[in-house]
Formats: sequence, structure tokens, C-alpha cells
Amino acid sequence: MVGGAGGRFIFTRKDDGTWTRYQFRADRGPTDVGAVALDLTGDGLCDVITGTQWLRNPGFIDGDFRWPNPQDREKGWQWEAFSIADGLAGPHDQILADLTGDGRMEMLSYQDLRWFQIPEDPTKEWVGRIIAIPTTHIGLAPSGAGDIDGDGRIDVAIGYMWFQNLPRPGAAGPIQWIGHSLPAIHSLPVGRLEGIPGSAGYVHGTQTSVADINRDGRNDIVVADAEHVGGRIVWLENLGMERGTVRWNRHVIAGGLLNRDAGGSWQYYGRALGGLHGMCVGDFTGDDRPDVVTIEQDWDRARRPAPHDRPKGFLWENLVTGFDGSVVFAEHMISDVNLGAGHEMVCADLTGDGRMDIMGKPWSAGKDNALGGKTFILLLENLTVRGTEPTAAGR
Repeated sequence: MVGGAGGRFIFTRKDDGTWTRYQFRADRGPTDVGAVALDLTGDGLCDVITGTQWLRNPGFIDGDFRWPNPQDREKGWQWEAFSIADGLAGPHDQILADLTGDGRMEMLSYQDLRWFQIPEDPTKEWVGRIIAIPTTHIGLAPSGAGDIDGDGRIDVAIGYMWFQNLPRPGAAGPIQWIGHSLPAIHSLPVGRLEGIPGSAGYVHGTQTSVADINRDGRNDIVVADAEHVGGRIVWLENLGMERGTVRWNRHVIAGGLLNRDAGGSWQYYGRALGGLHGMCVGDFTGDDRPDVVTIEQDWDRARRPAPHDRPKGFLWENLVTGFDGSVVFAEHMISDVNLGAGHEMVCADLTGDGRMDIMGKPWSAGKDNALGGKTFILLLENLTVRGTEPTAAGR
């Protein structure tokens, strides 16, 4: 399911690997990044939450996306849209997590960082509660929620902070949060920096995942940065609780350093990757160890300077954990087709073969990309055979 200025569409995959597009709404969606699927109505069908709306699944199957009523065709929709809450303007991410421990999913979203308890009747207004007001273009997706402090409650992480879900005063009491700083991704201040050449200027985290990277039983945090050239991927090793907070050890997976020199000019040190706005963490190689995947952005402002401006996709294979808890990653280039589908990525078994595939899209198509400046959706089909080097086929 994708959306843009030309409407909203569902793509269905056939057994021969081809895809068919169906338009299910004529309007533009209420966000440019983020959606989650959840059965909100109890009818066994996945509805969709995106931005400030949720969309009711009408239940058509076998690719039969017919207009149920002629007047609906004139309105330009098949999936009825319901407002989640007034006063929100294009939330950036949505993820689901059981924050209250009652077995029901809540929704987390970023405009301000807030969570919503989904009502029994989802057509009623959803009540949003603010956790924090971030000072930068944070990354809540793809999976910035998990038990970080080991107390069984789901905590929340963004690029530069994590928020501890404290014990509630009662089963129906409000969730109390306390914020803790995370180790810096860069040596730059959190926020939007002006004057970075060819950059949107946001620093310190656009994607966040909570996962046990070194398999020691404690959830770590992986962060991808950023909106600017000179992107970086780091994982923050959870060393356990001490004096009321978690101790961390930062490990750089890839990327150099962006900093200002004595004269005030921006300089890249080491390896300057493109902007890394999309990321997935999961087992892409079949060894039950969480790997990390990202694709550089297609957007001209997030591309590296020529002649290295072809955006590439990378998989960092999680090979082994050392006795000290560190992890050895092997880097594999999985895409070099001059299509930077790294603004928003989703990763799942899209072909039914048991392997995690990758699908992504750009924020804005680069004028010199492989399609002559056209926008696109890119599927990287995982062809990896266990025990061999990871490979992917672009479609």
C-alpha cells in the first residue's frame, strides 16, 4: 500500500512475480512517512493506520477491488477514512506496542512523541498523550519500542533518548515516563543545523530499532542517521541498569564523522555515506542473528558528492558476538542501481519463500537517477542461501 499526490494504491503480487496496482482512494494521504496494519474492527481483516487517519478494510479479496457503490466511485474512495485526532499535522511515523501490558496494542506516533490508546469503537476520537516534545527530526520507526530496562514493560526509544515506562499506580492509572539520554551518534548538537552543504540539516536519528543485537538477553538500540550527507549507523549496547538508568556502549557500524573545522566550515571525516533515512533490523541471512539493512537516499540533497553520488543499499551481516559483548558485522552491497529507495523502507517476506525482502521508496527522486528523475518503488528480493554471501535482486 502506497500513497502520494496522485492518490492511494494497493499493489498485489502474483505468483509469477508481477504486481498489479489498484487505486482505493483518490485523495492524498495525511503523511509522507509511515503506516501500520491492525484489525481495529474485530472482523478479522487488517485495517490501516496512517498519519492522522485510519482506513477501514472493506474486505474485498482475490484482488477484486471493485467499487461497492457507484456513488463511492465519484467520491474517489473505497476504504472509508476516519480521523484519529484533531490538531495533528502529518505525523512522521507510526508503530504499535502494548504499552499498558493489557494485551492490546497502543499506537505511538511522532509529531510530538505521543501514544494513543485505541478505543473499543475506533470511529470515536483517539486520546493522545504526549511523552515528550523532541528537539529534532526523530526516528521512532521502524521499531523504536521494546523492554529496554528489563522490567517487562515496553519502553520507547528515539535517536537520542529513551523513555522508561515506569510502574503504574493501578491497572487503570496513567503511564508515567522518565527520559534518559543516549550516547551521541555524532559530535554535533541535537536539532536542525543550518548551512550543511546539500543537506536538510536534521541530526541525531531518523530511524530507530530496539533489538538484542549481541544476544545477551538485553535489548540494544540501533540508530540510522540522517537527513544529511554523511549518514551513520550505530548500535548502542545495553550494559544493564545501574543507578536508575541503563549504561550504554556505542559501536559504529558504518559511516564517518561530520563536524565543523576551526574556520566554521562543514567537513566530512572518514567514510561519507549518503543520507540514511530508512533502516530495517532483522534476520536476513537465516542464522537467527539480527542484521541491519539501509539504503542511501535518492534525494539530491542527501546524495554524496559526485563521482560517488549513486545511492547504494547495504546489508551489515551480524556474524558473531565476542566475549566482551561486541559484534562483528560484515558489509555487503545489495543494491547499486542508482535508485535510492532509502526514505521509507519496509522489510518482510514479500515473496513467500521464508526470507526477508526489502521494499522502499524515495522522498524525492534524484534528477539523475536510473529512471531519469522519475519516482519509484523498489523491491529487493532476498536470494540468499544460508551459508553464502547475501545477495538480492532488484525489481
